[in-house]
Amino acid sequence: NLDGDGAGILRQALVLLADYELNTPTFAARVIASTGASINASLIGALGALAGPQNGGQIERVEELFGEFERVGNAASVVELRLHHGDGLPGFGDELAPAGDPRAVALMASLPADAEREALMQAMLSIAGKRLTMDFALVSMRRALKLPADAAMSLFAVGRSVGLLAHILEQRRSGRVIRPRALYSGSTKAP
Repeated sequence: NLDGDGAGILRQALVLLADYELNTPTFAARVIASTGASINASLIGALGALAGPQNGGQIERVEELFGEFERVGNAASVVELRLHHGDGLPGFGDELAPAGDPRAVALMASLPADAEREALMQAMLSIAGKRLTMDFALVSMRRALKLPADAAMSLFAVGRSVGLLAHILEQRRSGRVIRPRALYSGSTKAP
């Protein structure tokens, strides 16, 4: 049960999640819808792409990052250890938004202050030069609002579904099939 501020933050997150350019789930939704598949089939396909570890699946890894920080107690140590082992920095470093995901920045500005979250963000920026993504912001929101552990991914899927449905409907109205072409770039010599 969320109070007025918590409910407002949740609404803000859902609005911010509705669309994010022509990313993989959006492209998948449009390709599937272009074949004349049902709205349900198009949305299910897009949500399948959303769940991949290079998309919404990052949320689980951000949860693990917070857990590591709680166990170790030092954000810089966590970041340096992850870099040393090549484990990656989940929740940081969006190639499309090197200055930080503007949606994440907006959501983070609505959250109450949190020393752990700030320490992780500062360590990522100072050590790795990486800025936050929406995955980090969603986990931060989930923790700040004391929502269940799986809430961040569920909210991500619900928020994106609205935008995906808009893309699906638009694509269906266009009546055009999306058929990308492939260009063979391998060897032309017989084995």
